[in-house]
Order: sequence, then C-alpha cells, then structure tokens
Amino acid sequence: MTTNFPSIVGALIFPATTCRPDLAYEVSYAARSMHSATRIAITRLHHLLKYVNTHRHFCLKYYKSGGPSRKYLNELPAFVTQMGSCPDDVSVDDPLGLSDANHAPTDAPRRRSTTGFCFFFRACLISWKSKLQSITSASSHDSELIALSTAANEGIFIRNLLIDVIHFIPDYPRDINQPLHMYCDNLSTVFSSNNPVSSSRTRHIETRYWVIRDYIEAAKLRVAHLRGRHNLADYFTKSIAFGQAFTQCLLWLGMTSIKSK
Repeated sequence: MTTNFPSIVGALIFPATTCRPDLAYEVSYAARSMHSATRIAITRLHHLLKYVNTHRHFCLKYYKSGGPSRKYLNELPAFVTQMGSCPDDVSVDDPLGLSDANHAPTDAPRRRSTTGFCFFFRACLISWKSKLQSITSASSHDSELIALSTAANEGIFIRNLLIDVIHFIPDYPRDINQPLHMYCDNLSTVFSSNNPVSSSRTRHIETRYWVIRDYIEAAKLRVAHLRGRHNLADYFTKSIAFGQAFTQCLLWLGMTSIKSK
C-alpha cells in the first residue's frame, strides 16, 4: 500500500469534500503523509478503506424540509449561552456555521491544531472542512480563534453567494442581508471576537486572524458561545469511536444510506 498511498488518498479527497463529510477528518489526516507514509498512516488508511467499503451506500441527502439536521438545529438555541452576539430569533432556515479546533494533538506534526467547521442552510449541510492549521498555537484560545477566523471567511463567502442567488429562491421568507450566525465552544475566543481589545495574551496572534472583528463590526457576522458537547464541528477535528455518538453525528449531518432494502 506504500506505493499506492498517494493515489488512494487522492481518490478519497473528492468524495470527502463533496458528498461524504464523514470522511473529511480521516482523509485530511491521511493527506498529511501523502509523500512519506508512516506505518500508523498506512494502518489508519487501511481502516478507512474498510469503513468506506462497509458504508459505500452512505451519502449526503438533501431534504426540502431539512431532514434529520432540522431536529439538531431546532435544539441548538437551548445550548447557546448568553455570551456572544447572536439573537434569540435565529431561524433554522438561516445560514449558520459551527466552528471548533482540536488543540495540539500528540499525533499532529509539530503539535499543530486541527480546524473543523460546517455550515447549514435551510437545515441542510452545505459546506464543511477539516484542516491542519498552518502555525503552532500557544493555547486553546489561539487555536479556536484561528479556526473561527477560517470558518468566518468561508461564512462570508457563503453569505455573499446567497445574496447573489437569493432571487432564485422565491419562497425564502427571511432577509438574506442579515448577519450570518456562527457558534464556537470556547468562551475566551467568543469574547475576544466580540470585544476589540488587546492584551498580553492575544497581541502575539497574527493580524489576519482578527478579521473576524471587522466582520462583526460590519454586521456581516455574529458569534455566540455553544456548549462543547453539542458542537457538531467537533466531528471534523478528531476521530470519533464507532458507536451511538458516531451514528448520531452522521444523522445530524444529513447522512443516510441509499442501499435498497
């Protein structure tokens, strides 16, 4: 498998970024060893191929009414704290995003953190990503801020795209020009994003990651705190053991089996 490792990973990248969000993290992890596959990477890829073969009938299904994802999004406001700037009247039909980071995992090169985010529109998953951060974070606050800033850039792109095409959705009852809602499970990151102050703990962070403050100030984005165990973006930052939690994550993402019975 060592010689075929790059081609196998390359073949998995397309489904992982287009129709199989359940593969996003593991494919991202495998891509780190594209040119120098280690024994651990080969073993994990072997397990991933077994999973793909077993669940080859799984796909991302879109429902007009939102499907299983709507139930998760309807329950989301109950797990949002008062910290942040998202209002209480957020509709599940609005575009919204969730961001998370896995700070300095031991198996990451140079202990770099992993960014994970996902976006929903009309209660359907439309965008997701799992990516190794380009710099080493000094704290969980730093890694979460980098993840939130990366997700915010994607969110602004989605917002601008929807503004351009909203006239093709005549039954959409909401104002698309309202701020896009985002959720993060790190309190200090939410506070730093919503409060343009500098301190000795944040002034070392690169300027480009503070662009999220400009988005919030311009009313293009709103960020609020979400309790960690209810953050679906956590799925894109680490491996989750196969079981009830894993199955629940797949259901909330909108994954379903198209295997004929």
